[in-house]
Amino acid sequence: MNDIIQDFIQHLLHTRKYSDHTATAYQTDLRDFIKFYESWAGDELSIGDLSKISTTGFRAYLADRQTRKLSFKSTARALSSLRGFFKYTGNKHGIKNEAILLIQSPKIPKSLSKAISPEDIQDMKDMTQEIIRPIEHGGWVAARDRALIMLIFGCGLR
Repeated sequence: MNDIIQDFIQHLLHTRKYSDHTATAYQTDLRDFIKFYESWAGDELSIGDLSKISTTGFRAYLADRQTRKLSFKSTARALSSLRGFFKYTGNKHGIKNEAILLIQSPKIPKSLSKAISPEDIQDMKDMTQEIIRPIEHGGWVAARDRALIMLIFGCGLR
């Protein structure tokens, strides 16, 4: 099993040109899954067993990650690692597992953007005042810039 994982990591580094950090994270995710699956199934995971892992096994792994309170982002990355690994084993070693394709990634909650600090608002106000002055002298570029700033902030865009 370690040989296939090492082959996969080398594939990520040299063929796919992934960074060292990404390859390390993928390797950690794969080893975490194997450790979980062996304890969950009660038996050592062999190369031949890779094609026999069911959606139940993958869902149990996701549930275990949720129980350990791991973030949705890291769980999505772990699932991406598994998908890439099983795609690689299917292409290079003929070990296919279609069950991984049936598992959906967890939804990553989107955070709201942060409010602008009062100091930044004052800076923007001062900047728009500097733009207004050239408008009085007929500067159409300054008028355009002021209109864009008013539009962006008026619509609440950031």
